[in-house]
Amino acid sequence: MDKMKYIIQILVAITLLGCTDEEIFKSKGDIEVTAGFAKTRTTFVEDDGVTHVTWNTGDAIGLFTKEQNNLQYTALNDGDETKFGALGEKITATEREKVYAYYPYSIGTENLQQVKLPSLAFQHYKRNASERDFIYAIGTVDNNILSLQFKHLFAFLKITIPLELIPRRGDNHTAFVVRSSEKIACHSNEDILYFNLEKEEFTADDFFNDIYYFVPSDEELEGKQEITCYIAILPQTENAEIKIQTWNDDGEKEYLIIKHAPSGGFRAGNVYTLYLNENDNETIRKKERDALIAFYNATDGDNWSNNENWCSDKPVSQWHGITATEGLVQSIVLNDNNLKGKILVSELANLSQLEALWVSNNRLTEIDLSYTPKIRTVTCENNWLTTLNISKNNRLDYLICSGNQIAVLDVSNKPELEHLHCSNNKIEKLDINNSPKLETLWCNFNQLSLLNIGNSPKLEYLECGVNSISTIDVSNLLSLKHLGCNDNLLTELDVHNNNQLKELSCFNNQIKSLDVSNCPSMNNLHCDNNQLSAIDISKNRELVSLGCCGNQITNIDISNNTKLSTFYCHFNELSSLDVSRNIELETLWCHQNQLSSLDVTMLPKLKSFLCGNYMTNVGNHLTTIDVSKNPLLETFSCYGMRLTDLDVSNNPLLDNLECSHNPISSIDVSNQTALTQLWAYSMNLSMLDISNNPHLEWLATQGNPNLSCIYIIPEQSFDYQIDESTQFVYKDGTDFYESVDYAQDGVVTTLQRATQGNGIDIVFMGDGYSDRLIADGTYNNTMRLAMDKFFSEEPYKSFRNNFNIYSVTAVSKNEGFSIGKETAFSSFLGSGTLVGGNDARVLEYAQKALPINRMDEALVIVMMNSTQYAGTCYMYHPSGGDYSNGTSIAYFPVGTDETALEEVLHHEAGGHGFAKLDDEYTIVQEINTPTEDFINERQRLASNGWWKNIDFTYNPMTVKWSKFLNDPRYAYDGLNVFEGASTFEKGVYRPTENSIMRYNTGGFNAPSREAIYYRIHKLAYGESWQYDYEQFVAYDAINRKANVSTRIPYRITDDNKIPLHAPVIVKGPWYKAKNNVPKQQRILPRNIHRSPQKITKVTMMDDAHESYIQGRETLIK
Repeated sequence: MDKMKYIIQILVAITLLGCTDEEIFKSKGDIEVTAGFAKTRTTFVEDDGVTHVTWNTGDAIGLFTKEQNNLQYTALNDGDETKFGALGEKITATEREKVYAYYPYSIGTENLQQVKLPSLAFQHYKRNASERDFIYAIGTVDNNILSLQFKHLFAFLKITIPLELIPRRGDNHTAFVVRSSEKIACHSNEDILYFNLEKEEFTADDFFNDIYYFVPSDEELEGKQEITCYIAILPQTENAEIKIQTWNDDGEKEYLIIKHAPSGGFRAGNVYTLYLNENDNETIRKKERDALIAFYNATDGDNWSNNENWCSDKPVSQWHGITATEGLVQSIVLNDNNLKGKILVSELANLSQLEALWVSNNRLTEIDLSYTPKIRTVTCENNWLTTLNISKNNRLDYLICSGNQIAVLDVSNKPELEHLHCSNNKIEKLDINNSPKLETLWCNFNQLSLLNIGNSPKLEYLECGVNSISTIDVSNLLSLKHLGCNDNLLTELDVHNNNQLKELSCFNNQIKSLDVSNCPSMNNLHCDNNQLSAIDISKNRELVSLGCCGNQITNIDISNNTKLSTFYCHFNELSSLDVSRNIELETLWCHQNQLSSLDVTMLPKLKSFLCGNYMTNVGNHLTTIDVSKNPLLETFSCYGMRLTDLDVSNNPLLDNLECSHNPISSIDVSNQTALTQLWAYSMNLSMLDISNNPHLEWLATQGNPNLSCIYIIPEQSFDYQIDESTQFVYKDGTDFYESVDYAQDGVVTTLQRATQGNGIDIVFMGDGYSDRLIADGTYNNTMRLAMDKFFSEEPYKSFRNNFNIYSVTAVSKNEGFSIGKETAFSSFLGSGTLVGGNDARVLEYAQKALPINRMDEALVIVMMNSTQYAGTCYMYHPSGGDYSNGTSIAYFPVGTDETALEEVLHHEAGGHGFAKLDDEYTIVQEINTPTEDFINERQRLASNGWWKNIDFTYNPMTVKWSKFLNDPRYAYDGLNVFEGASTFEKGVYRPTENSIMRYNTGGFNAPSREAIYYRIHKLAYGESWQYDYEQFVAYDAINRKANVSTRIPYRITDDNKIPLHAPVIVKGPWYKAKNNVPKQQRILPRNIHRSPQKITKVTMMDDAHESYIQGRETLIK
């Protein structure tokens, strides 16, 4: 049986077992056993070499179940995690059954309550390691797999001693003794020392206070002047006193070290360095340097973004991020520096003067600050922390730990704490009972059910929204100026004592009454969506913004609130509203009340005014409204009332007008040149002229049976919903060029033939190109340019010879896209960046180049003759396979120049269309987290190789690109787990801050390159091709960032393109494709000019309008 060996390198990659080895030890149905090591600090350092515990082939462990005892399993290969095979009887545990394991294996061990321990009483020097060790693990069988994470039973002392201080050495003479005031060793000669695996405790008749340590002779030490010893000890409490004793030449005792244990004691799995003469300046500086090196190793320092001078012989004050005085570290500033791992006691305990630790925006999973007594400032937000131990940091005054996964945070005794930000975690309870200096507290977006603030008389800012708090006491917070407690379970809120309060947000609770009369300085009050029947704000004369919508308020007096600029009172029961004294009002939302009259002529600054009803036959019943004295009005809605006339001639800045469901027969918007949205459905209109509204984006006029025509001009392009009987008519008449020569229609041109592999098919075609643009070479040049641009990006560039590229000519009747034009594929420019066309006809043309049996793997690219920025990929369900099958059609305009074409081409065709990648951007939307159905659909397609660049887990160990996160060769590629992807801000994660799939620039990130590489090889070489990660990494060397200066930036500039439209997933195979252009979008066979409508689908206008209104409602928050 081999001993466990200590390899002098950091092992990252997990060695996988080959089929031949596995078959020797494992048959079908056997339980697979794997073992690794818990991330303790059993790391030994000497001569700047780092050693970690790892398995050696042949290492034997013992396994116990409730039915089986001491089964011997041996390691099948080397590594820090490896598979084990049975050497004799195999384990037969049931699903979820507990299994106990230990190392080193002992034949004489009969049960799990009495596992024999190695002797610690007598130890010999071993270079770079301890001679003694014992590790154990407890695991459960899951899906026929037993995964064990071993941990250490012993703690370890490290001491470096000059050999001249050890006179007796060699020839088995005791070199020195390690003596403790507590039991420090055990001895197993009499078979009396055991470890109970089940209870994880010692069972013994006797222990020892001494360890005898033997040092070899000078010859064996090869001329060393000093020796570093690692000594295994039993864990000690913080009350223990350690002495290192030797003898002088006269045989008299001498003590080299007398040392009290640190706070928390000597804990299992940790190495503690003891120093000779530890109080002299040179030793203190050495301790600090050693601590920094331990910090460096613990956080993967070799792969930091910037590790300048670290571990060098330069003063530590010159190490990147370190501030030090006379060698004593005062602050560590390593934000955004690619730190990963854990910062535990051994890394920081010897930094005696450390006052500030700044490690935000990294990949740390645990920080233990319990033995840094002088630390005052800690910022560690946006890491992967599940544990943050600050229980003993009583000097802490500034803590920022937001954006982690922390479930427990002990801040119960922090008398110096002034600022605490712990938002966006998983904290369920927060008890701040002794922080009299606290000024700001951010704990929103947690899982809090209990918040005890206690004695914090200086607290000015409290933000605890979006939790599950049912009660909160702020009566003693006399300095409070801001209180945010929205989205909780509050039924009452008492702020009577908080007379300094300026801002109160308590919306989305269940509060029945609210008294703010004793808050004269309040300027912002938002109590929307509660159960209030009244609210008195007469004494709040400083109010600037008031939101009280979604209650049952019947009357409200705002006559004293003359500074009010924003007022939301919609969805209440108001029968009257007087705003005559509120001349500063810019926003007034009073819709869905019971108003019969309303005068806003005294509001010259009014910009946003909603006074309509969005529920049928319920709400305000105004018959007239005068907005002639509101020249700054930009948004105006009078939906669903009894207006017969509406004059907006004095509102030239109007951007959004909603006047639907009123018996109005005509409306003049000729003076509204800034108008972008006009909602005028279900009215009595007979004519509408929008020709002077060049910026119009949305028009809704359905439900106007007498509206026969709408006047427009050719330059206009907008989304619309109109009746079938309504015509768009050009005001001054317009003629378009029409093709006459269709001889080239459907002609196939082979642009490239594959010279390697089976050939991968891409078909290019264009829409909106007339016969004359084909004849003069424009069409062909565009296809060839697009082909070259497609292969300008890796991995496509390196594997171009695997592709067949075709062009199919499509002759359109008209050129470009505007109202009244007809094109070969009926392509449309939709809302935002949505585009599309007649998929059935596109695929019909693609089959002119490809046989049917190659269509399921084909990519079809349709380039639209337009300069608009847009793009949408239509992705058909695959027929099978794990390499992203399924036909895709990527539609996009050619844009304003070659760069615009290239960027959209890479995103839509190279990313979505070929590689089946998802979007990595987010958009602002009402639902900002994915639904369960969305997740299930994405995961179902993931089994076919789709969506390799996004995931729904935050765990860096299981996320799809975890292998890249743990591969130091990708240290500078900006890889991490970033929240926000697939359009959602929350609950979906992407690999990098920027990439082609987010901002169309910056190249494909590593997981995306891997997906492209994988599909290229599967299509080119068939099912027999097998993926090999190391082969991909070897190819990918040309793409990886080599150093910090070439690293993908984390900060994105403001000039990035707006997001392209999300891909449209078509549930069905390509051969069932239809004309996907919505009905009103299609060119109808009449003598009228009709536009290709630009929206995807609107079934009922009321539904669309309701979604719009709901979106606007979120503005109040």
